[in-house]
Amino acid sequence: MVLLLEDDAARLDSLLKAASRVAPNVAVRVWNDAHLMIRKVGTFIAAARAISLDHDLIAPAGASDPGDGLAVARFLVSQPAKRP
Repeated sequence: MVLLLEDDAARLDSLLKAASRVAPNVAVRVWNDAHLMIRKVGTFIAAARAISLDHDLIAPAGASDPGDGLAVARFLVSQPAKRP
């Protein structure tokens, strides 16, 4: 599984196309809000083989601050290490 934090549609499209070429049978989970990713990513961490975090998320007009990849990285390193 690949976990992505990305809000740019063009970059996301490129990442998804590349992932489907390199590993067509690998699931990809995408978030565009760091706060939501932090709340939901726990159930996916054990299956993750790659994680990509956007650092400059932009909130749509009128929306709340979506946070950034650094906040997710800080959360991830605070979690217990998963070992096979």
